[in-house]
Order: sequence, then structure tokens, then C-alpha cells
Amino acid sequence: MRKSLIIGVAGGSGSGKSTISKRLKELNGNNRVEIIDQSAYALVDSSLDLLDRRKVNLGHPSNVDFDLLKDNINDLILGKSTNSPIFDYHTYERTDEIIKHEPKDIVIVEGSLVLYDSALRDLFDIKVYVDTDADIRLIRKILKDTKEKSLDIDNIILDYISRDKNVYMNFVEPTKRFADIIIPEGGENEIAIDILNSKIKGTFDRL
Repeated sequence: MRKSLIIGVAGGSGSGKSTISKRLKELNGNNRVEIIDQSAYALVDSSLDLLDRRKVNLGHPSNVDFDLLKDNINDLILGKSTNSPIFDYHTYERTDEIIKHEPKDIVIVEGSLVLYDSALRDLFDIKVYVDTDADIRLIRKILKDTKEKSLDIDNIILDYISRDKNVYMNFVEPTKRFADIIIPEGGENEIAIDILNSKIKGTFDRL
């Protein structure tokens, strides 16, 4: 059985990681690509009341369940199906539901901190960093969080200023040095996506 090609796609919130991951899935075929989202692995103490849970900085490495994420990826590498959690951004806790992932030719793991943990990085055949200007990331974050998470614009901007910006500078942006490929301006960069897809095809053929 051929080993899955494991790709890590990192970058700041709103950089275009999801757009690139979905584009690669389109280019390679939905039946060949599995996408795992780091945001599902947010770790919050469920014993806290809702107000205190909402104060938890989900972008900080200490609040990401890297152990479970690595276990899930290793399952797929071994050719086994695996289950990732679902995080509810309204209650700020995991639900009782899960997402089932099947081993496929290409597994894309996307999230702001997927290049932060050294053991997680070692699982990736290709490491990608999406490098997008802060103002563009903030606009994209506002559009995404108001639509997908039904969050208030004022709270999104406040979180960005008080937490997201510092987390990006201290924990996310430094991981750029671990990337094999850096994509400027995210999903709008078709040339970079084509180059990345060629790299994927070449690497996959050598597995």
C-alpha cells in the first residue's frame, strides 16, 4: 500500500490556508484528498463557565490538542480511519459529535500552528507557509468569522488587537522558517499554487 502524502499548511488567521487546501483538493480530486483542520483541536477546560471559556486564547499553542492531532495523522499514515473532534464556537467546547477521516493519497493538515510542534512537523512530507499582509488577513478574518462563526465584528477586532496579533508575532510567523514552500497572498496566488501542486505530484510519485 502506498503511503499517504502528508502536507502541512500554516499561516496567520485569514491568510488563505483553507482556500489553498480546497484548491489543492479540486486539482487532485475530492476522492484523493483529505483535509484536517487544526481549529477542531482547540482545547478548553469544560469545567469553566461560558464567560471564562470565552476568555481562553484559542490561538495560543497551549490551547491546541497537538497529541490528538498527531495521533489522528499517524492513524491515516498507517492506513486506518480516524476521528477528529468538533469544536463549537458558540459554547466554546467540544461537542459529542466527530468527523470521520479516511486514509487517502493526500492528507492536508491546515492551521495557524501546524508547523509549531516539532513532532507534528516531522510527519509532513511538504511544509507550506501562507504569507499574507496583516490588513488583508484581518479583513478576511472578519468576513469568515461573521459568516461561519456568527461572531460580532467588534469582538473580532478586539480579539485581533488584544490577542491574535501578539500570538501571530510570537508563535505563528516564526514557524515560516520551517516551510519548504512559502506562498505570498494565499489563495489568490495561482502561480504559487500551481508550483505547489507540481511539487505534490513529484513528491507523491517518489513515495
